[in-house]
Amino acid sequence: MDIIKDIINNLNQSTLSNEIEWDIFNSLFNSDTVRKYETRSVDGKTKFVLEIRLNSNLSLDTESCHMIIYNDDLLNGYKFFYPRNYTELRNLFSSVYGKYIKTTLPQKNENDTYKNIFSNMFSKQQNRDHKIDTILGDKNTEEKSKSIFNRLFKK
Repeated sequence: MDIIKDIINNLNQSTLSNEIEWDIFNSLFNSDTVRKYETRSVDGKTKFVLEIRLNSNLSLDTESCHMIIYNDDLLNGYKFFYPRNYTELRNLFSSVYGKYIKTTLPQKNENDTYKNIFSNMFSKQQNRDHKIDTILGDKNTEEKSKSIFNRLFKK
């Protein structure tokens, strides 16, 4: 259907020219790698929702994204559209990703995370000392509890 392609192209051009804004769509499924955005038609009767998926490197994975159009006049009130059927969707997903998602992504580097985990691990000596301290108790904690006891029961 050419009209669907026209709708998608219009959404993309309107996104790029700032004529429309995409808002985060409240969803339990939003995460680091899945983001849902929505916008509405001028008359408010149609809602467009994009589910944008990212790969493990937090780059756009256009083939696993989709768009949903909600309108009461559609069968069941909504319809799904996928980039395998409408290649124009790839441009729309890229536009929304570039404008709303890419700039907000945390700069995650797994290698740095693993180095951080490794550097914060206990050695055998530190682990043993930590267990001994836990068993014997912290002196500061004992002194605080004695102080509280004295204030409550000794006058």
